[in-house]
Amino acid sequence: MSVLTSLGILTLALFACGFLRLVPSIFAIFYHYASAKNSRDNTLKLSGFFVVGHMMMTMVILFLIYFILYHFLLDNPLLNVNIFYWVIAGILALFSLFLFFFYYRRGKGTRLFLGRKMAKNISLRARNASKKPSDVFALGMTAGIFELIFALPVYVVVILEIINFESDNILYQPLLFFTFVILSMASTFAMRGQFYRKRKNLAEIHRAQIKNRTFYRIMLSASFLLLAVFIVSFRIFS
Repeated sequence: MSVLTSLGILTLALFACGFLRLVPSIFAIFYHYASAKNSRDNTLKLSGFFVVGHMMMTMVILFLIYFILYHFLLDNPLLNVNIFYWVIAGILALFSLFLFFFYYRRGKGTRLFLGRKMAKNISLRARNASKKPSDVFALGMTAGIFELIFALPVYVVVILEIINFESDNILYQPLLFFTFVILSMASTFAMRGQFYRKRKNLAEIHRAQIKNRTFYRIMLSASFLLLAVFIVSFRIFS
């Protein structure tokens, strides 16, 4: 497997994760309510616990995927790797269609695919986790679990690329792993910057999201589809 191809697939995976809007939306709700109860600097510090919580959960999930793939699937003589890649590519392609047509609910707002009860539950968690660092940390971890609905096949692709990365230096694999984890938080970091540095409020951010809704939907769907195409082209037929 060529290094450039692996880096290209990992970059597409980063785009796919970056355009998912669930975690940034949860973060925005949390920050809105936290800023009403805390000073500006304290809110920023609390938001750091959300980011760390999300980052820790992402690392745990990726480690679990690595353990399962490396010890149970890739060494299994009964498993055809090409068939496994076909399954992952198919899931990504199906998700691409779903994300384009159903990720956002009908209407002009930015409500996501979640059911009303789940959305209310997430909003309530975000509202209540605005004082204690432990609650904010737990909220970040919970957000990572919710996002797993669509991020799981992307994470599987990432771990496959890291496992099979061509390099004589064993440090490249952990370096790629941690780099991906940090860069996958880019959308949350960007949201944090809008609140703190640009001093935007939730209403302004919501209006911007409505304006960019079509762009996010197209880019999210396209990144999943391109990831599937890359897997078929460079991992199955190469």
